[in-house]
Amino acid sequence: MVEQEEFLWPGAFLKLIEEASSLPLLSPEKMEFPEKFKVQPSNLEGRLICGVDGSHVGKELSGHYLGVVVAMAYTSGPKEIHDEEPLFDGRVCRFTSVSGDLWLSLLDARYVFRVARLAVERRRPDWILIDGPLLLYPALRYHRDEGLDLGTLEGYSDALRNCVAEILDFLERCRERVPVLGLVKRVRSSLYDPTRTRRDSALLQRYLAYGEATEPRKPFREGGSHPSLELYRKYAKERGMEANWDEFFKVMYVRTSKVKPPVRLEIPYWVDPREAAGLVLSISDPISGIPAHILRVEGLIRMGEGILKSVYMRLFTRAARECPEYIQDLVPFHGEEFLEERWEGG
Repeated sequence: MVEQEEFLWPGAFLKLIEEASSLPLLSPEKMEFPEKFKVQPSNLEGRLICGVDGSHVGKELSGHYLGVVVAMAYTSGPKEIHDEEPLFDGRVCRFTSVSGDLWLSLLDARYVFRVARLAVERRRPDWILIDGPLLLYPALRYHRDEGLDLGTLEGYSDALRNCVAEILDFLERCRERVPVLGLVKRVRSSLYDPTRTRRDSALLQRYLAYGEATEPRKPFREGGSHPSLELYRKYAKERGMEANWDEFFKVMYVRTSKVKPPVRLEIPYWVDPREAAGLVLSISDPISGIPAHILRVEGLIRMGEGILKSVYMRLFTRAARECPEYIQDLVPFHGEEFLEERWEGG
């Protein structure tokens, strides 16, 4: 398939440029500046640190959404970042849902916390670093398209319940025994701007110097609540897991990069905020601001279209050999082809 060049009617393009030229710029003058402190790097000699991350990639087909998801836990000391047998799990997924990409993100979170729990049980690390939040993104909570997972025959509500169960199992396994933190690189929250027009990452980039952190606070505004906390509270009660969910998590920002915005740390109540900030600063690359153990696991599970093509072609060739009628479900949507000339001629 020949790649089409970008083209827009000149009149429409001119209108967009004129509008961009007249948009009002956002001012951070009303920011509620949080208290901050200078982070002290940690002495991590003899400590075992586990970085956990997930990856997924998917494509919409005529019959369903095809996706691949994998998660990995990489455990090593603080200096020699080496793990000969990282723990991993994952699967090939097919969803009838029209929001397969969202479903795949939910499954990504489920596998991340599953392998994190396995790492706690089998590797006994001194710290667990989750690449991503400990609180599910609200978008995953509000999805209403039920659909079906063709591999497990679960609807989305069942998949959400099972994902939360995996998270609660992990937290209960670590509770008051293993320090845990979630590290969010792409921050979208706006806890410090009363107008909610600017994200914390933009505001704090100019406020926090390298090696500084904000004092921890609740992950929601005063008088509000985080949607995932309500979800955890609901399912924890069903499981008999007692906890003060309003005080269970705190969030803080740490500037671990000299050029990029601060990262957000989500920590449970048994984790010392200063120890968490010191750990992250001590093992993070000063350019990217990402802990070495997370960088390492990211490099081992990074997936792109090439991986998806390989999985797709294995499924396609099996269908052609064993069940030709199934091929009609595997045809990509018009404009979404990724087999190039293979589809020429039907």
